[in-house]
Amino acid sequence: MLFAAATFFLSALAWDAIGRLPPCAALPCRNRTRSENLPRRLTAAAAALLLVACLAPQSVSAAGDAAVPAQEEVKAEAPAPNPAAAGHPLPVIVVRNGAEERSGRMHVKMTLRPADDQTAATQADLTATVMMAAIMAMEETRAHTVAVTLIAQLALKASDETPLARAVFIPDGRSFDGKSPSSVWPTLEAAPRGFTAKELEYLRLRAGLRSRYRTPDGLTDEASLQTAIARHMGVRTDSLRPPRNECQPVRPVRVEGVLDVRG
Repeated sequence: MLFAAATFFLSALAWDAIGRLPPCAALPCRNRTRSENLPRRLTAAAAALLLVACLAPQSVSAAGDAAVPAQEEVKAEAPAPNPAAAGHPLPVIVVRNGAEERSGRMHVKMTLRPADDQTAATQADLTATVMMAAIMAMEETRAHTVAVTLIAQLALKASDETPLARAVFIPDGRSFDGKSPSSVWPTLEAAPRGFTAKELEYLRLRAGLRSRYRTPDGLTDEASLQTAIARHMGVRTDSLRPPRNECQPVRPVRVEGVLDVRG
């Protein structure tokens, strides 16, 4: 706004001065006509505008200098990426394992369960377990894709098995059909922790008793099922709390140690 005001003021002064000059005031010369004075008027106007323009770079530079600290401040606030966590694979037992070929690509699918107590397992440990299992399966079978599921414990039906971690490994990054690009780990998720012995007992009872408690609509009668589970566990129904330990997306971890496959 200040620059615009200065431009208007200096231009007005220049034109006012030009209007007051006598015909021969600029240079000693002969009398000139109106048309002959036109170049002189244009020259004076250009000089006035040039004087105003000389002030512009200083204003722009000042504005630019003031903007630099703000940019640096925003940069400094950007959080640094966290380093990958380290995970130790759990000893596992292979529950199911299979392979099939589709569209000229080999696909391996396997299900594992912990061979030992999982109570102390961290999310990074569960992630490392399925990652290492997928890598080992790919090296042994030369499969194009490997899908690994780590379950908390075996159940009579696969639909009743609670997952601890899942991974899909595609080392060539060409998806399942081999035609479209994908990430190397398009699926990678794990529970925050392993289950305790009491939680595993609850999951086992729920899976085994759920089919006995149905509503007329064919849905699970949760109230009756919870009462039955509490009775088998020897606790009060109102003190029974289903475990909250669902899988969630995770980033790849740094695997430390080897995978011990038993059975």
